[in-house]
Amino acid sequence: MQSNTAAAVSGPSNARLVEALTLAATIIVIAVALINNKIDYDRVTRTTAERAQAQAVSMATDVRWY
Repeated sequence: MQSNTAAAVSGPSNARLVEALTLAATIIVIAVALINNKIDYDRVTRTTAERAQAQAVSMATDVRWY
């Protein structure tokens, strides 16, 4: 005689578990993407600002004799 535990596990609760895991994975992927985007934006902005400042200093200290 077989028990009905296998049928109970593979029923609607299993579908809810898959749905919950899919939602959790989606949230994690979106969070990681947003964090990476923020880090990249900060790095690019900082690099651009440093390059602009270096260019300004270079132009300000450039002495040309004509």
